[in-house]
Amino acid sequence: MYPVLSRRSEGISVGLNLNPDKICNFDCIYCQVDRTTQSETQFVETRQLLEELEDSLRLAASGELFEHPQFQSTPPALRRLNDIAFSGDGEPTTYRNFD
Repeated sequence: MYPVLSRRSEGISVGLNLNPDKICNFDCIYCQVDRTTQSETQFVETRQLLEELEDSLRLAASGELFEHPQFQSTPPALRRLNDIAFSGDGEPTTYRNFD
């Protein structure tokens, strides 16, 4: 899990990679990555994922995220959480509207 300043979302995006073994098995029809290697069946550790997500959301909501060197120069207009991206090792599915 990782927060990034995203040009596409014009704010902070939290990315969650759902492939802990780094071998995507989603087999998307448009993907150009060679998927001939079989992945070892692994499961996402839900408790750890939720803890990391809660921590990332807390950092973004409190503004503490912007005290970290990589986010200190973030313009004020972009200092907001805009999306959470659930993905494999390819294109993310993005969820917005956190009202």
